[in-house]
Amino acid sequence: MSVFVALLVPVMLIFTALAVDRSTWYVHMQRLQKTVDAAALAAAPFMPEALSGTDRASMAAKKLITANGMDPATATIQQGARPSQVRVTMSSTVRNAFASLIGLNTTTITRTAVGEYSGPAPMGSPCNVHGNEPWVSNTFQGSALPDSSTPANCTTYPQFWSTIGGPEIYKTQGDQFAARKCGVDESGCLPGGANGDYDPRGYVIEIKVREPLSGGLAVQLYDPAYVDTGTRCESIPSITDDTPLPNTVDDATQRYQRNPNAISSTKPSYCTGDDDSSMLRFGPETATVTSFGIIKPTDTLNPFDPAANSPANRICEKQYPGFTKNGDDDQPWSTPQTGYGTPIGIGTATQQLSRNTRFTELFHRWDTMCTIPGPVAAGDYYLRIRGNVPWGSPDGVFGFTDNAGVTGNGSNRFSVRAVPASTTDRSKVSVSPYTRMPIYANSDDSDVVFKLVRVLPGTAGQTINFTFYDVGDATDVVPGSTATVSVLTPSGVAAANCTKEGKENGADPDCSISGIRNTFGWDGQFQRMRIPIPSSYTCDFANPFDCWWQLRVHFSGGVKVTDQTTWTVVVEGDPVRLVE
Repeated sequence: MSVFVALLVPVMLIFTALAVDRSTWYVHMQRLQKTVDAAALAAAPFMPEALSGTDRASMAAKKLITANGMDPATATIQQGARPSQVRVTMSSTVRNAFASLIGLNTTTITRTAVGEYSGPAPMGSPCNVHGNEPWVSNTFQGSALPDSSTPANCTTYPQFWSTIGGPEIYKTQGDQFAARKCGVDESGCLPGGANGDYDPRGYVIEIKVREPLSGGLAVQLYDPAYVDTGTRCESIPSITDDTPLPNTVDDATQRYQRNPNAISSTKPSYCTGDDDSSMLRFGPETATVTSFGIIKPTDTLNPFDPAANSPANRICEKQYPGFTKNGDDDQPWSTPQTGYGTPIGIGTATQQLSRNTRFTELFHRWDTMCTIPGPVAAGDYYLRIRGNVPWGSPDGVFGFTDNAGVTGNGSNRFSVRAVPASTTDRSKVSVSPYTRMPIYANSDDSDVVFKLVRVLPGTAGQTINFTFYDVGDATDVVPGSTATVSVLTPSGVAAANCTKEGKENGADPDCSISGIRNTFGWDGQFQRMRIPIPSSYTCDFANPFDCWWQLRVHFSGGVKVTDQTTWTVVVEGDPVRLVE
C-alpha cells in the first residue's frame, strides 16, 4: 500500500500543479477575451475600411488594447468575412508556476473577437452633390464655377432640391422634423397644435471622404439664402432679355425664369421654389434665416454628440439671411437682417437683380460656404443645417436646443456639393443626408429616382425600415392623376414581402404604393414600409455605386408638382455588435 501511495503522490502533485496553473490560464483568458471584444467593438464603427495599421479602425482597436494594459503590437487586426466586419486576434504567453516541473514552462493563449457595423446607412447619393446642380454659363467678378462638379456616372439632375423650413411653418408643408406647428389633420400632432416630431437640432448632411485628398475641399451651396419666389418662381419679375443685368449674370432670361421645369433633359431649371405656402394660416411671412456649420470626423460617428460639436472640432459656420417679397410682378424683396452687404432691398425686384450685390451673388447661384484646407483626411465630415438659429449667432448651428424667439416661417430649398481641388478626386467624395432626408420636387410630371439607402452585405437577414411623410403634393391636377412610390433594388436582388404601417396597412408584395395624391387623404400623413433584406444578400462594397436601394416617386397625368417630403431610413438591428 505504501508503495502505491508513493507512486500516486507525484501524479497527484502534477494534477494539482496543472489545476493551479489552469486557474491562472483562465484569468488570463478572460482578460484577453474582454480586451479583444472591446477592441473589435471600438473598431467596427469605422468599417468597411482598408486596414493598413494606421487606419481609423486599427487605431481605435489599438487604443482600447492599450487602455486595457496590453501591447497593441501583439494584435492582429483584419477584415472579417464581410466588409462590415473586423477581426481582432491577440495571443498572450503565460509563465507556468508548477507545470514547469514537468517541462511546461509557458502556455500561449489566443483569443479572437469579430465586430460588425451596420448603421446608420448613407442616404441619397454616392456622388459629391445632393440635389439638382444647375450649370453655370457665365462669369461673375472674373471667376467661374465649373459647369459640373460631378463624376461622369452621376446625374446633375435628380429632379429634387434639399430643403429645410423655418420653425414656424406647419408640418403639413412636408417638413416632418423642422416644423414646430401641427394642424388637426397631420400625423403626429400633440394637444395644442405642437408637432410631436419637432427636432430643434435640424438636419445633417454627411460629406464622406473615402480616400485622402491632397488638395482642399470646397463645400458649396446653391441658392442658400431664403428668397420668397413662390413654389414655382411665379413671384420673380418677368425678364425678357439679358441686357438689364450686365454686372451680375449674362443668362437672366434662363436664370430668373418663372418656370421650375428643366431647360433641357440634362440642364435643370434654376428655380428652387423658396416659399411660405401656408402664410394665410398664421399671418404675415417671416423670412427664414438658414445656418450651416461643418464639423470634423468624430470617433462616435454621431454628429449630435456634444464633443463632436465643441469649438475644437468645428471647421466653419455661415448664416444666410431671408428675403421676403410681398406681392408679384416687380415688388421688391426685403430682409430684416443687417450687415449683409449693401444695397439690399432697395429698388424694384428687377433693379435688385441687376445690381452687383451680395444678394445677386447668392440668388440662384453657387456660393462657397468654406473650403476645408488640404490635405483632407479620409473620414465623415458633417454639415449641420438649422432654421431656428438667431441671425448674428452663426455658431448657434452647433447647438441642440430651440430658440422660441426665432419665427421664420418659409421653406428654403437649395443644393449642396463638395468639390475637391483636383477633378480626379471627385469620385472619392460623396454627399448624402444622415438618417433623415427632406427634399422638394417642383418639375411638372416629376419622375424622381434617388438612391434611398446604401445597404451593406453585413445586414443580410435584417430589415430596412423606411418612412415617408406628406408625399404627393401637386396643383392643377388632371382628374384621377396620382403618384406612385416604388422601391428599386440593386441588380440581382428581389424585394418582396414588404409590410406597410400608417396611411396604408398590411402586406405589400411588390414594395410599392400607388394612388397617392394630397387630395386623396395623403396630405400631412405618415407612411412606413418595412423591407426584408434577403439572407443571401450581397453586393460589391468596393464599388461606391453598388449596394444602393433606390426609390422612385413618379407623378403622371399633367401635374404641376410642389412636393416637399421627408424620408427617414434605418436598418433595424444593433448597429455595432459582436458576431464571433
